[in-house]
Amino acid sequence: MTTPSQPAGSAARDSIRSLLQPSGSAGDAIKSLRTLFVWAMLAYVAAILFFEFFRWVLPTGYSSTFASRSANADFTTLTTLALPLVAVLLATVVQPALGIGKLACLAALGLYVFMLFFDGITFLIGLGSVFDGVGSASGSLSVLAYVVIGLFDLVWVVLAGFAVFKIFTAIGGKLNVGNAAPVA
Repeated sequence: MTTPSQPAGSAARDSIRSLLQPSGSAGDAIKSLRTLFVWAMLAYVAAILFFEFFRWVLPTGYSSTFASRSANADFTTLTTLALPLVAVLLATVVQPALGIGKLACLAALGLYVFMLFFDGITFLIGLGSVFDGVGSASGSLSVLAYVVIGLFDLVWVVLAGFAVFKIFTAIGGKLNVGNAAPVA
């Protein structure tokens, strides 16, 4: 907030100056950037999932059928799995905890629900395309690899989402699903 003696833009210049000046430790140096990092990580994953969704839905030259695009869709990469959890840990576990901790948890939970739903759907639809190629030992091995890796992808999403949910409830967050109708 500016005082009458300060020009309107001086508060913004002061905050930028404080970001650029050297501080006492590495922790102090990034403390003011934590909120930016949290939102950048969550936005990056959201952008990856957004473009992966359209890559899956829209036909391309190399995979023309919906089943083959489903088999090749990859909503659960190491980046999309890890960054929301890292963002939540950065916002809530690193002290002092940020005020956006609950909101970051909700955003990460939303990303994990999106991943779980679409990775599950593409896994099931892609089975048709993968089983179409069974006719040899290598084809059978490809099917086995698709099923095992696909199931592990889903397990990783559930584990990461559960960890974020536990953090969310530990910091006082509640998910209100709705109230049951009173019994007469």
